[in-house]
This record gives sequence, C-alpha cells and structure tokens, in this order.
Amino acid sequence: VLPTSERPFNPSRQTAVLLASAERIGPQTRALCQQMFDTEGRPGQRAMWGIVGLSRKYPARLVEQACAHAIGNRIYRYKHVRATVERLFEQAIAQVGATPQPASPLTQDHLLIR
Repeated sequence: VLPTSERPFNPSRQTAVLLASAERIGPQTRALCQQMFDTEGRPGQRAMWGIVGLSRKYPARLVEQACAHAIGNRIYRYKHVRATVERLFEQAIAQVGATPQPASPLTQDHLLIR
C-alpha cells in the first residue's frame, strides 16, 4: 500500500465529465463533487455519479439547494444529499397541493343565456 504522499495524481476522464455535469446543475453541486473527489479520489466518483443522477429525477434547483445545505453543514455524503432532495421535493409537492384554488369569476348569469 502506497502512502498518500507517494500516490500519483491521475484524474480520469470520467472525473472531468462528472465535474462538468455537476457544473451544469450549479456551482454548489460542482463544489460538493470537487470536495468529494479531493477527499476520496476515484472511489468518490460513485457518489458523484449519484448526485449528478439526482437531477434526472428531481429539479436541478432542489439538487443545488441540497448540495448547498451539505456544504454548509460539512456533510459530504451522497445519502445525505439524496435525503435532503427528497425532503425538499416532498415539501414542494405539499405546498403546491395545499394552495387553494381561486374561485372562478365566470358565472352563467346573463340575460342572453337561456
């Protein structure tokens, strides 16, 4: 086993693709993925793929908010980001569902209507 100081730095092409995809989601997402890669190296790419993949199922702004929350709390784990995105999504759905529908201003009360 090589000591960390003697390991060669060799980012793969996938790392560049992942960071570019994270940048498209937002700056906080890229910062979180970069932090994961800096601390874990190539094994951290699996978590990075997971975070980037969340934007396929959930809105990118929610993924960005979750990544900002993770960076703010210094929790650099995919499971935490996923749980935060799911919670934010459920709150957004509940907020949309709880919005009362305005009463329709249309009435069928006119002299020309029989």
